[in-house]
Amino acid sequence: MHILSAILYAVSANLDCLSIGIAYGIKKTHINIRKNIMISLITMAGTYVSMRFGHFLTRYISLALANFLGSSLLLIIGLITLIKCFWKQEEQVVEASLLKAKDISICEAVILSFILTINNIALGIGASITGMPELITSITTFFCSFVFISIGQNFGKCKFLNFNEKYADLISGIILIILGCYELII
Repeated sequence: MHILSAILYAVSANLDCLSIGIAYGIKKTHINIRKNIMISLITMAGTYVSMRFGHFLTRYISLALANFLGSSLLLIIGLITLIKCFWKQEEQVVEASLLKAKDISICEAVILSFILTINNIALGIGASITGMPELITSITTFFCSFVFISIGQNFGKCKFLNFNEKYADLISGIILIILGCYELII
């Protein structure tokens, strides 16, 4: 059952990768496979470290309390994501300065990696506290990050698509709420 949780976590935590891929695609800025792998590896490492920290916390609190706190954290983050989604004005997903080049530089890829990793820290702690497996969750995070950036770039290049980051936030918030409820029940 934790594999389903890991997949839901990875999809939710990496929907911003889809938005970023689309933003880069719209600007015709390419993230090549090597840089996409680098971004995904850094995001995966950040998820793993945050989950290890969450696991460390569980040594000092009961399993039932840890599960409740972790599930509650996922629910709260999901609700906050939804609230921000409706309050958010038209903001850029990535700073305009990051989108000017036609091919993303290594420096830009590293900056982007850390932006995406920071987003996953609280989620990783919450996921770990609920008992999600660190390795599987981190690996699924890698794959979702890689795939979503790639798919996002291709969508962004489509002239007919007018994607708004708000939808990624909305879907992410809903998935986090479902994941939090699911973890509370099991």
